Amino acid sequence: MKARARRGAAAWTRRGAAALAATLLFAPTLVSAPAAARPVPVVHPGGAEASRDTLTIDYPVSLAPSLLALRARSAFEASPSATPVETPPTLLRRVEPVRAAIGSISAPSAQDGLAFNGSKTVSVEVGRNRDASLHQTLDLTVRGRVAGDVEVAATMSDQELPFAPDGSTRELEDLDRLFLSVRAPQGEVTMGDMSLNAAPGEFARVSRQLQGVRGMARVGGAQWDVAAASAKGERRSLEVRGEEGKQGPYELTPRARGEAPPGVVAGSETVWLDGIKRKRGADADYAMDYGAGTITFTTRHPITAQSRIGVDFEQATTRFRRSLYSAVTQGTVARAGRWYAAYLRDGDDPKNPLDASLSPEDRVALSGLGDSAIAQSGARYVGPGQGDYAWDESDPATPRWVHLGPGRGDHRVDFVVVGAGRGSYADTVAIDGTRFYRFLGKSLGTYVPGRSLPVPTSRHLLDLGGGALVGNAVRLDAEVARSGLDRNALSSLDDGDNVGSAVRLAAQMNPRPVRVGGRSLGALRASAAFRSIGSRFEPMDRLDPSFEDERWNQAARTGGEERREFFLQYDPAAALSLRGELGRRSLEGGSRSSRRAASADWRGALVGGFRWEEALNGQGTERGW
Repeated sequence: MKARARRGAAAWTRRGAAALAATLLFAPTLVSAPAAARPVPVVHPGGAEASRDTLTIDYPVSLAPSLLALRARSAFEASPSATPVETPPTLLRRVEPVRAAIGSISAPSAQDGLAFNGSKTVSVEVGRNRDASLHQTLDLTVRGRVAGDVEVAATMSDQELPFAPDGSTRELEDLDRLFLSVRAPQGEVTMGDMSLNAAPGEFARVSRQLQGVRGMARVGGAQWDVAAASAKGERRSLEVRGEEGKQGPYELTPRARGEAPPGVVAGSETVWLDGIKRKRGADADYAMDYGAGTITFTTRHPITAQSRIGVDFEQATTRFRRSLYSAVTQGTVARAGRWYAAYLRDGDDPKNPLDASLSPEDRVALSGLGDSAIAQSGARYVGPGQGDYAWDESDPATPRWVHLGPGRGDHRVDFVVVGAGRGSYADTVAIDGTRFYRFLGKSLGTYVPGRSLPVPTSRHLLDLGGGALVGNAVRLDAEVARSGLDRNALSSLDDGDNVGSAVRLAAQMNPRPVRVGGRSLGALRASAAFRSIGSRFEPMDRLDPSFEDERWNQAARTGGEERREFFLQYDPAAALSLRGELGRRSLEGGSRSSRRAASADWRGALVGGFRWEEALNGQGTERGW
């Protein structure tokens, strides 16, 4: 790189602070022959010769407005001829990025090679009443062929962004990332930061932000998709009603008073408002604060007490490193059938704690607790005048811990929340701001003495399914899944309730013409579905849209479910559709609901529709128009 600086006084703008920034563009040199460079015309900031009082740095750049590009000969290409060609030496040239999808790679050409595009930015900021600060960013992209029909695409970006950006932009493409992809006609391998969305079946839906390796290939007529990676967080779902006149912030991760929020993985959220999927952005529908784990809606959608907010997101991992393994395969049978299978495993790694710290004594305690995460003893004797609690047995029927104040007791006691009406103690704040716990009585409080130990969990899911077209008129589908959830991977106790299962059957009739006396009266289509979910079945992600329980006029599902649905549609004309729906849903615990709906849609010069819906269960009736 060649640089020449013209002397001059720097121009300063005094508005409480001044800033000086210089941007350097670079491109690596990958040539086997000795480098021979030729200066290119100088480009001045602003496009014209600068006047005095301006610091100017002259450097060789391409005359294109895009980032600097360099073409390097592939290591797999034949070596050049020994006879030199009498042409002017060239170091830099513009190369269009190679764009090709898997399976659509063009034949090799003389342009096979690598295209490097990148930028390096360095800025210095100084100002009144502040120290000078240096900021730098790197953005490098490599694309091209390395051998025949094998393509490589790589991205390396370092924007000096915090762990959790504010999420006010529509796209998060500027996040720090490292990505490498190798493509060939037989498949593709991806390493680095990636998104996993693999779900040929309904029960194996999964959406994760990962760091690892993923391979896709076609073997023996079947397509395979295998991934092994570390997960950035745990999948969570939230459904809440809005508050009148409050656009936000709404907390996505509930926490105890005084507890730091765990945060949300950047870009992992999917947001619904009143049943409609929304877009991120300060000029769109909502903005995220990933560090605080909150969401705020823009004024484009005023929030009321009737607003329904649904959010799927990944809560940042704070206890253990998490890993995810997936293997998905699918194929076809003849021309009218298909099959698929998927295996997913997601869980904590007990050998790699983050904020969690398990001593050998804690591991022994967890092995004997089963699925419980609470160690029964949260009291430690520290000696007279060293603690803040004392054991009181003045009432033999109800012995208790009494808070005496710092330096007045002989024990230190930890308390853990177990839920309202399930504990014996309540948290209280003294006049000086000290937080302590006082005894209320059995089943009258929210806390009990004990320690909440970080417990590693693991889950797995096996999903099998397929479908076939019968008589070119009816498509039949079937799916069965089996899941396992171990809430304490360090203990074999309470493992008898880990396994659950789910079944789905569906039939769909393709549009069939209706004719009477040789006259066409439109088309008719229908579908029917049956689904049964066991009380212990644990999917990786949600199975239904947000607020699905309200559609059935039922309380939120906490156990098993069985539902039957029938759908019929008649199109008397191309612009008119008449639909009817019938359904029945039973939940574990006795709640049963019957649902009916009818609708009409017109798609002519004037677009309109009409819908009537009714859901009836044992607790009441709800009708809507």
